[in-house]
Amino acid sequence: MSTHLSVCPKMEVSCELRCGVVICREDMAQHLKKECGMVGVKCLLGCEVKMTRSELKNHVTETCVRRNVPCEHCKKDFRFCNLTHHLDKCPKMEVSCELKCGMTMCREDMEQHLMQECGLVKEVCKLGCKTKLTRNERMIHVTETC
Repeated sequence: MSTHLSVCPKMEVSCELRCGVVICREDMAQHLKKECGMVGVKCLLGCEVKMTRSELKNHVTETCVRRNVPCEHCKKDFRFCNLTHHLDKCPKMEVSCELKCGMTMCREDMEQHLMQECGLVKEVCKLGCKTKLTRNERMIHVTETC
């Protein structure tokens, strides 16, 4: 009888990886293959990190460098490992004027700001004296000097 109990497929046994589950011996292979949280697995996103099955969900959603995260500026999804590179070019990210006039705007609006608004852009005097001035200096130049 004791020999039978040591191999009986219906006998309840503890998981051999000590996850805490007690199951019929005949179900052990299936448990280890699909359910046991103590089985070693690789990341599903391909980052090559190894962990237990119970750690996988948290890894994929919270810590994996290949998980998708939204850009806080443009709301598009990027892999976490590529987000810094995206932020260097994100058109919706707020940036300071390249000429340091003190204005901030979305990166995509920088060209328009420099073409139409920035007082530190240098231009040639439009009255013919050919002096190169910033837009801020031009008003004084036109009324007092030119």
